[in-house]
Amino acid sequence: MKIVVFADIFFPHIDGVTNSLVHLIKEYERLGHKVLVFAPKAKGSKGVKIKGVKLIFLPSIPVVVYPDLMLGMFSRELFSVLRKFSPDIVHVIGPGSVGSMGLFYSKIANVKSVAAFHGYIMEPEYLSLLGIKNHGVKVAQKILWSLAKTFYDRADAVVTPSIFVKNDLLSHDFSSPISVIRNAVNFSNVELEKDQQQEFIKKYSLLKSKVVLYVGRVSLEKNIEILIKSFVTVVKKVPDSKLLIVGAGPDLERLQKLASDLNIDKQVIFSGELKNLDLVKKGIFKLAKVFVTASHSEVQPVSVIEAMNFGLPIVAAHSRGLVEMVQENGYLADGDNSDEFANKISKILLDDKLQKEMSKNSIQLVKDYSIANSAKQHLELYSKLISQKKERRSVGKYLKSKINI
Repeated sequence: MKIVVFADIFFPHIDGVTNSLVHLIKEYERLGHKVLVFAPKAKGSKGVKIKGVKLIFLPSIPVVVYPDLMLGMFSRELFSVLRKFSPDIVHVIGPGSVGSMGLFYSKIANVKSVAAFHGYIMEPEYLSLLGIKNHGVKVAQKILWSLAKTFYDRADAVVTPSIFVKNDLLSHDFSSPISVIRNAVNFSNVELEKDQQQEFIKKYSLLKSKVVLYVGRVSLEKNIEILIKSFVTVVKKVPDSKLLIVGAGPDLERLQKLASDLNIDKQVIFSGELKNLDLVKKGIFKLAKVFVTASHSEVQPVSVIEAMNFGLPIVAAHSRGLVEMVQENGYLADGDNSDEFANKISKILLDDKLQKEMSKNSIQLVKDYSIANSAKQHLELYSKLISQKKERRSVGKYLKSKINI
């Protein structure tokens, strides 16, 4: 099968959506399918390579409100490459400019399309980045939900990783068929490099520390401030604990200052951005006792799946797709209540038996997030759409022959 992916966000930008997509693309290539990817060009794009996959980085400009994200622009090369590739299916990631090119191409070329819904750009945590607050939020939400519906209704099928999100989209009258296909990761061929792990431990003085881990974007919508505030209480209850924040983003300096102002800058470690394979090679997940996220905006965060893969208990905000992921393997907490986060983090850190039970449950639950299952379900959906196209073509020829009699 020939699969063309139009992605509004792609490497070298690192986040859960990108990581999950790359795992999926690699699995397609391993199974013998041909994959072509269009994405916005960014600093470092030239060095991005995926074995067996053709990558085309389109001219782009920075997104004004989020400068490290790029807005892909049309290129003459696009259609010439597509003519040669002649895809069987179009897979769109994100409702931005590149995703729109994908849906436009699918219509003019009569190729079936699948659009993935991975994020709530219309919700308050994202709108705050635009400076939209208070009374303006409801107006902006109404407009953005309408635009999202218009975009996704143009696709032949929509995929989302969460049952919650599917129901939410249906409640907003999205009309295209919606399939729930979970995000997935694959670390089966990545080995721990102990020297790198020891170097990391030494650099951040983590030896004999009970590490609480956050991995992801360091930006306002991720609500990391709550995690840092919770640690004022955590370090009182568990003096040898440390909060390790792995990631980069526009909110970094503010959060570093917050930790300093709260006099816990020695207990809150900012390591900067690491690729997910480096996280495994350096054994970062293996260093931690608990994984945390206070974000309200998550559909199905790949970082949580990665943490579960390594048997970490999870403490997460009681919000959206996270509710489906955190069961007997951790605790849900009010995403705006630092005291509740502190109590639940501390409870796990202070109870070895509880920690081991939750660890076992994470390993059991993560089996549902296998890359083999995700690829299989996507490919089955692609095949179903392609067969529908062939059936319609056959019916059309039949009707035409009858009319000509």
